[in-house]
This record gives sequence, C-alpha cells and structure tokens, in this order.
Amino acid sequence: MIKEATAVRRALERWTAAGLVDDATAARLRAESDAHAERSRLSFTRLLLGVTAGIVLVTAAITFTAWLWPELGVPARCAFLAVAGVLLAAFGGRLELGPRREPAWLLQAGGLVLIAIACGYSAEAWPNGSVGGAVAGWAAALTGVVALWFYAGRSDVMLVIAIVLGYVFLILLGVRAFEAEEGTVWLLDGALLVEAGIVLLLLRRTPRPRWVPAAAGALLYLTPLLLLFTLIGPLELDGEIAIWPVNVWLIATTALLLRLRARHPDQDVYAWGLAVSVLLGMWFAFYTTLGALHLDAEFAALAVAAVGGLALWYAVPRGERDVLLAGALVLVIAAWYYAVERGEALSAFLALGFTAGLLFWLATRVGRKQERAAQPITGS
Repeated sequence: MIKEATAVRRALERWTAAGLVDDATAARLRAESDAHAERSRLSFTRLLLGVTAGIVLVTAAITFTAWLWPELGVPARCAFLAVAGVLLAAFGGRLELGPRREPAWLLQAGGLVLIAIACGYSAEAWPNGSVGGAVAGWAAALTGVVALWFYAGRSDVMLVIAIVLGYVFLILLGVRAFEAEEGTVWLLDGALLVEAGIVLLLLRRTPRPRWVPAAAGALLYLTPLLLLFTLIGPLELDGEIAIWPVNVWLIATTALLLRLRARHPDQDVYAWGLAVSVLLGMWFAFYTTLGALHLDAEFAALAVAAVGGLALWYAVPRGERDVLLAGALVLVIAAWYYAVERGEALSAFLALGFTAGLLFWLATRVGRKQERAAQPITGS
C-alpha cells in the first residue's frame, strides 16, 4: 500500500528526470497510484475488522457449543456438526465472491472438515458396517464428489483442498460403510488412477479447462503418500524398502517440474512445486539416511544440506524466490540438526557459522545474472 505508492513515486521521479515521462503524464500516474493506495488501505481495514469480527463470532460459537454440547445426544451432535459445516462452507463460498479470498478459503475448508468430523464421530452412535455407518460413509463420499464438482472451474485453491479432503471422505466411506481398512487403501489408489486418467485426457485437449493444472499438481503430490500407504499397508513392505520408490518419484517429479518451469517461466505454480519438492527432499533425505541406511548424523546432515545446496544453486542465478526460501530453510535445518545431535560447542559453532557465511555470500549473489543482463534505460 504505502510502500507501493512510495516506490511508484520514486520510479516516476526517475523516469521524469530521464526524460521518459513528461510532467503531465507523471502527475496523472501519481494521482492514480495514490488513489489505488487509498483503496487498498480501506480494503485492508475492512479485512482486519472482518477478521476480528470472525474471531469474536468463533469465540461465541465455541462458548455456545460448550454450553449446548453436553445436553445433546450423539445423533444431535453429528447433525449439529454437519449443519455447521454446510453453513460455514456456504458462507465462505459467498465471501469468495468479494476481493479478499483467503478468509473464504479458510471458511470453506473448515466447513468441509466439520462435515468429515461429523461423519467420523457418528461411529459413537452407529458402528462401522451398520446401516447408520453406511449412511455416514456414503454421505461423506457424496460430500467429496459435490465439492469436486462445485469447485472445478470456480476456485483452483479450493479445488486442491477438495481433492485432498476427497481422499479423507473416501477413507470414511471404506471404514464406515465397509469396515475395510486395507481395502480402503486400494479404494484410494483406484480413485487416484481414475482422477489421474481424467486429468491426463484433459491436459491433451486444446484448449484445456483452466482448473486442470491445479488438479494435476494436487494429484502429483498425493501420489507418494498413497504409494507409501500401499507399500507399507496391503503389500506389507518394510518402511526401509518402501522409501526407495518414493525417492524415485521425487527425482522424476522434480525433473518434470524443472522442464516445465524452463518452458513456462511465467507460470509460478511450477516454482511453488519445486519449493515443495525441496521440502519433501529434506524429509526423504532424513528418512533414507537415518531410517533406511542407518547412517550417522553427519551423513544425514550432509544429505539434507545437499538438498538445500542444490536448491540454492538452481534458485540464486535465476531469482527463484520460493525455491530460494525453501533451500535456505533446509540448510538451516541441516545445520541445526547436526549441532543439536552432536551437542558439541565447537561443531555447533562451525556448522551454524558455515551456514550463516554461505547464506550471507549467497545474499550478495542474488540477482547478479539479471543485473548483468539488464541494460540501463536512458532517454533519447
């Protein structure tokens, strides 16, 4: 708001001095920038008041629920949670039509979670496999299908949330309706294959629906989770073995995202995906070195630091902010882990000092490539 307006004013002064913009045009641009800053300030004020009102409303709802909850039976509690979830999601959907969408996403996601809680809590009244359990399970599945249908094409963020929660609803279907814990894993795998097939077919269409890339990204990062569930659950593989296919998935996914980022530099979603890959790579490096290979802390810290170092090596010359932040965080975690694990003052100092020095050095290198490539703008 104020910072943006100040930056615009400084840019206009620079362009006016360079002869790129005349005084009359600069005055009009300055007036438009100031008006936009004022609108942004008022919008932020309204958002702050709305969030405050929402917090007070939630506090009132919690107070009311704490008073009413002991008086209700289990069926009434389930109905209360389900109705509250529907109303919350509907209110969030209405709020999303406005300029501020972040609170709307939280409300809608919270509403869907409440519906899932209601379906799961119903087991207190109707056991798994009973008629009531089957009704609750199918109600959960229907909620997931309706959410996917409703958010496709309306909100990419909510579509991703609906895809993720859709698997929670499928778990409720498998457990509540069929009492099939291992069979539920195969149900999730089947749903993933069906959804992936639909998304792949739509990706080949020209033009393709706007929501397809978001759905593809969500399914891409759900794949390793379901792969682990399948290998450790129904296939009964040890976690030390199951981590290797997941590592292969991460390498292949990262390579795909690097190629897509190079071909579509204007699509920030691929940069976000690379940042997520860096964070997942940190966790996989820890698990592989410590859990699967049973190596010492030095090797685990080096493996995690290598993940962060590769991220910075890629991000620094290209100015990839999201990947840069993820890589820096991974490096700090690697140094912190080694220092805590060894507990020696000298080794902790050396690890943290080296990390700090590396990050300071990288701070002087960020943007050098762009600065060398950029030509100074001068007036004619």
